[in-house]
Amino acid sequence: MPEELKRDLDLLLLTAIGVGAMVGSGIYTLPGLVASVSGPLSILAVLAMSAITGLFVYILVELGREFPRSGALYYFARESFGELAGFITGFSFYVSCFVGTAAIIYSFVLYASFFAEGLTLTPLGTAVALLLLAAVTAVNVLGVKHGALLNLALTVLRAAPLLLFTAVGLLSLKLANLEPLAPYGYGSIALAIAFGFWMFVGFESIVLVGDEVKRPAETIARSALATVLIVSALYTLLIASFVGSVDWAGLGLGEGDWQALSSLSSPLADAARALGHEWLAWAMVLGAAISSAGCFSDWVLLQARVAYALAREGRLWGRLSSVHPRYRTPAAALLFSSLLTGAVIALVPSFPSVILIAMIAEFVPYGVSALSLAA
Repeated sequence: MPEELKRDLDLLLLTAIGVGAMVGSGIYTLPGLVASVSGPLSILAVLAMSAITGLFVYILVELGREFPRSGALYYFARESFGELAGFITGFSFYVSCFVGTAAIIYSFVLYASFFAEGLTLTPLGTAVALLLLAAVTAVNVLGVKHGALLNLALTVLRAAPLLLFTAVGLLSLKLANLEPLAPYGYGSIALAIAFGFWMFVGFESIVLVGDEVKRPAETIARSALATVLIVSALYTLLIASFVGSVDWAGLGLGEGDWQALSSLSSPLADAARALGHEWLAWAMVLGAAISSAGCFSDWVLLQARVAYALAREGRLWGRLSSVHPRYRTPAAALLFSSLLTGAVIALVPSFPSVILIAMIAEFVPYGVSALSLAA
């Protein structure tokens, strides 16, 4: 009898995976861009993004109840539309996973360069990225619980700076910043949603590890609800504090010049520095680096489950469906997926190109999953 994956994930660990997959580098880099196109209306845009995410999560949870298996998006498409649709969906999502993981590691190296000059996307930076990838892969081979506990710790560490900024920002709130509510018209909310939705990507992670969840039908549903509520509350309060506390003079910008915020490469750090809190600015940079590290740790774990599911159904090399006899993890799928991610890091040292490839590949599984519930 073949070895099966070990059901080690409880509500806390699964929720940490969900939150960890969503709270990545995006929340540290996108607030300025979102606010630049809609001003204070960006607060309502985040609420709208939360509602859209909640709808997608509901769809995935309902499908996950029916197919509580690792690599669930493949099974959703296959059962609804047949083998070919399942393969295209599963393969597209797998490409988005290992390419997207490379993009997240790139983000980590870029943020780490603030503390270690000379990293960026140089040969040294690439070497550091590959070493980190190898270390995180090794932890995940030792057991899903080890990987999940690592992610839980990193999730707590990455949330702390965001909560600090939110508290300081709300204490520095200027009501004048909230008027007018829609300086560029109410239609600008659509553009804010388009730019900002990257902050919410990763919500599908909860259903990707169904084979390793204790009492999956109950745990996945509760974890999904907790994940959406936690991330939505965190993002809404953070954007409100950012918009409400902007110190225009401190940033060297004209009063109410929201569009100029798009030029801020590190909006949260820049906003904190403008308020006179240099310590908070450095906390934001450190938090961004930790967020990227935590997010790629999460996706190293998750991308292997997609490869495992495809191999189990004969859609990838059969060896990838094997389970380590001692650790009961998809060790071969973990190693193979990390090798692909490493190849992307080494051969495509262009952050925008990698992001573009990952996002294009991700459109297919999202759309097919939504159609699967109606089928």
